[in-house]
Formats: sequence, C-alpha cells, structure tokens
Amino acid sequence: MTTPATRALMDVLNGTDRQARFIGGCVRDAVLGRPIQDIDVATNQHPEVVIELAEAAGFRTIPTGLSHGTITVLVDGQPFEVTTLRLDVETDGRHARVAFTDDWQADAARRDFTMNAISMDTGGRLFDYFGGVPDARAGRVVFVGDPRTRLQEDRLRLFRFFRFHALYGDGHPDSAGLEACREEVSGISELSAERIRVELLKLLAADDPVPVWTDMVRMRVFEVLDLPVCGVDQLARFLVLEREYSVQFSKSRSLCRLAALAANGANAGTAQVLANRLRLSSAERDHLKHAFYVAMETPDSEASIRSLLYHCGVDTAVNGAMLVLSKSGNAGNHDLWRQLISTAETWVQPKFPLAGRDLLAVGLQPGPRMGEVLKQVENWWLVEAFRPDKDACLVEAVRLLEA
Repeated sequence: MTTPATRALMDVLNGTDRQARFIGGCVRDAVLGRPIQDIDVATNQHPEVVIELAEAAGFRTIPTGLSHGTITVLVDGQPFEVTTLRLDVETDGRHARVAFTDDWQADAARRDFTMNAISMDTGGRLFDYFGGVPDARAGRVVFVGDPRTRLQEDRLRLFRFFRFHALYGDGHPDSAGLEACREEVSGISELSAERIRVELLKLLAADDPVPVWTDMVRMRVFEVLDLPVCGVDQLARFLVLEREYSVQFSKSRSLCRLAALAANGANAGTAQVLANRLRLSSAERDHLKHAFYVAMETPDSEASIRSLLYHCGVDTAVNGAMLVLSKSGNAGNHDLWRQLISTAETWVQPKFPLAGRDLLAVGLQPGPRMGEVLKQVENWWLVEAFRPDKDACLVEAVRLLEA
C-alpha cells in the first residue's frame, strides 16, 4: 500500500474535489497484520473521470466492469481495481443494478461483512461505519445490516460467509448469520456453477475447512446443489496426513481435498459428476479421475509405486495414496502407500528415451505394431527403474521385434 506504483495512483485519484481510499480486503488484512494480496481502491469520481485521470498520468486502463463502476488501472504493470462509490438500485440474488454516489457510508452499507466495509485513506486513517475493525480482530464474520437481506441481494454470500469464517473466524460462526444462511439455503440453486466452484475451492484452501464444511453439510448445502460430496471425517484424516507428511501439492490443494470429500464410493463417474456440477476444467476432472483410479489400485512392489508416480504424476499419485490412508485410518497395513508418499518427496519425472523415429531407423514401419513395441519397451524400462539408456532401450526393442 506504500509502493511507488500505489502512491502514484493514489496521488492521481486524490485532489481538491476528489477522494480515493483503500477498501475491502487490503484494509482488512492490513488491520490484521496479514500479507496483502491485491489493492482495491474506491473513489467518489465517476468511471469516465477515473479513466481520464489515469490515462493523463500515462497509466493504462481496462474497463473490466464499467456498468458497475469498476476500472482496472495498470501502473508499472501492477493492476489496481478502482471502483466508484455506488448504491444497489435493484438486485435479484445474482446480479445488481447500481447507481453511483459520493456517500462513503452508503457504499459501505452495501458490502457483505463488516470486516470488508472498512476503508482507509493514504494517511492510514480508518473509516469504520459498522464495527468492522473490532469484528475482524475478534474473528467475527458479521454481515453488514440484516443478514437475510444481504443474502437475498447476492446468494453467493452464503458461501462467502463460510469461506471467510474458515479463513478469518474464531470459534463458532455468528449465530445470526448462520440462521440466515439456514433460512436462505434454497436460494443457492440459482447461482452459476462457475461462481460456486470458485468459492468452494477457495474455502477448501483454508488451513482447516472441516468445521465450516460440517456446518454446510448440516445445512443441506450440498443436497441443494446435488453434489456427491460428504466425507467430512475422511477430510479431517486427510488433513492430518497433510501435516504428517508436510505435503505441498503443487497444483491444487483444494482439488485434492475435494477428492477426499467425494472419495466414498468414488470412481470416474463421480469425477465426471463433480466436473459437470462445478464446471471443472478438463485437467481438474482428469486429476480427480486419476486420483480415484490410484486409490483403487494396490501397489505390491517398488516397481508398482514407480509406475503410479510415472504414469499419474506426483500430485495425483500422492492424492490417491492419501485417499486410501484417510479412508481406512489404519496406519499399520499400508506401508507401500506410505512409501509412495515418501518416494514422491524426491521424485523427478524421468523421460522415456525412445521415440517412434528410433524404431523407424531400425526398419519398423509406422502402424499399430510400433505403438505396441514402444509400450512394451517403456514398461520394461520402468521395471528396470528407468536405468536403461536409449541404446539399451533400442536393443530391447530389436529383441522384441526378432522374437
């Protein structure tokens, strides 16, 4: 918030009749002493004025949400969201029609939680109209105003209530907010799958999402969404394994935890249902499918462990191993699964040294037979712990051709 790029933008947006403040997450995290991710700015100037001022200063502008008063301003390559103060004129639970205003408190009143309604000027002075500072410091996620009204304005706020409690809350969720969520839970069926996916994966990234996920199960959230997830006890054991092995999934910790929630009776069909319901990408869907596949395998040797890591990749293979261990909770009978997780810590994906052009060079014609030979040699190379080099693999290929 004090970098040269940030200061340059705030200097441009502030003036005799102009005022800009930091707003939302950056202020909340600054109050709590947490790392700040993105800088959001609110201003009493209309979007066209923001564009004019920014471009006159040599900054690039992108009208990312012009109808809602939001402009993205790029300063030295760093993006800032600058939004004009606004009022909700009409809401339907998914979208809002807004009008611009110069009333800072009215703009704060339309926000979701008190901790997100705090603003701050460049001198560090806080403007807290609804008690967001004490709520944030006490770990209370409290809706601004009437919780049911806030939920009816935007149904996604139900998921945000649980996500923010998982990330910032202390103790039990706010009782008034929890009751409002229970009363309004049927409304989440109106939301798009894409918006739900984003919130659920962010929630699952919390250090311990189990308590709020349990509340959501009790509230029938996943029944309303027709999502094949439950397995809260399994997720709890999954988190214990994460800590035990200091597992750091390189792709998506949230996706791996989602697999744990869906793992009871899970298969490729379950992965496809989740992909359809949450609009997962093809890569995310395949990760779930392969993790469930790994969990149904039974490694019986170091070679089978290498095979799973080689064919599925570290994240997917470890995810599958942890699904097995968390499902049973029996540490004594799964030495090979645990060995897989330990092996993955130093795993470097090997590259098969043989290619189709190498077989062409020894006279094999293109066709199905070439693919069969390559696969046979690759399996042999895998059993030999990836030690044979290209020449040795070619010798094995010739041997197969001559057999």
